[in-house]
Amino acid sequence: MRIAILIPSLANKGPVIVAKDLSRFFVENRCDCHVYYFDEIKGLDFPCQCTKIGFFENVDFSQYDIVHVHCLRPMLYAYLHRSQLKKSNVKVVATLHQPITKQAFVIGGYNPLLASCIAYVNKIAYNSTDCNVVLSGIQHQLANGILKNKIEIINNGRNVSCAEIKNLENKRLIEEFSAKYKILGSASVITKGKGLDQVVNALTKLKDFAFVCVGDGPELSALKSLAIKNGVEDRCLWLGYQSDAANYYQYFDLFVMTTHSEGFPLALIEAAGNRTASVLSNIEILRQIIPADCAVFYELDNIESLSAAIVEAYNHKDELSSKIYNHYINNLTADIMGKKYFSLFENIKKG
Repeated sequence: MRIAILIPSLANKGPVIVAKDLSRFFVENRCDCHVYYFDEIKGLDFPCQCTKIGFFENVDFSQYDIVHVHCLRPMLYAYLHRSQLKKSNVKVVATLHQPITKQAFVIGGYNPLLASCIAYVNKIAYNSTDCNVVLSGIQHQLANGILKNKIEIINNGRNVSCAEIKNLENKRLIEEFSAKYKILGSASVITKGKGLDQVVNALTKLKDFAFVCVGDGPELSALKSLAIKNGVEDRCLWLGYQSDAANYYQYFDLFVMTTHSEGFPLALIEAAGNRTASVLSNIEILRQIIPADCAVFYELDNIESLSAAIVEAYNHKDELSSKIYNHYINNLTADIMGKKYFSLFENIKKG
């Protein structure tokens, strides 16, 4: 099978990581795979040829069976060149890494008017494909009212292998924390939607715990200020962006995901693959990914609930770590994801 993958850049970000994992699976299964991207941002090494293109540049896609699109800008490229793609007799499959409803964009921080415009553009673009892939049942329900073409559900997956972290100073700092406290950890882009202020607020009730935050983003400064205001800055370790963030989970007693909204978070998969017991916000997408007996869920924006969930999870962390890892092995690896995409592509190719 000949597969072209369209992505915004080679940056170390969620959708691009998924594309990389899929390209590895396709190459290992003797597919001819070629990645096309727009921005000269390097972060990930792909196991196949990668070519930078311009948004208005024509590419000869007649040599491919499938064009697999990730994210809106590549989707808009495919929409702009839809006549050429149709003439090439290539099938276009798009993966929607986030819901494309107005409400989802408002939660993501857009004002209602702009959210409406973005949702409308998404609707037009994604209705031009041969098939759209969504990541969960809830996303399928949301997409059903918007998209009229074929929709399939394929969960994200990752092949997680634990290695030593690259930054030895960070390792030293975490180990110093671990000698004094029980470690709560997170790894994400730091935005309002991630809700990490809840962790900083919960620390006022959890004197035996400290927070190790891996990641950077627009809300980092506000989080640091909140930690100072709460008098817990000495129990917060801000490590910034780390290219090997998945290797930090081995140092967490508990992984915390306090998010308000998600597509299908790779950080949670990486925590599960590292056998890290987890505390999760009680939102539908996380309940669909992780069974109720494999993690402890708390009521979003309820600090008492979060604090109690953290204590409960720590008291049962060995049992929870075993259960969440078993769930990962059976449901959330990149190989499982790759097999599902390969089967879908084969069926679409046959028509």
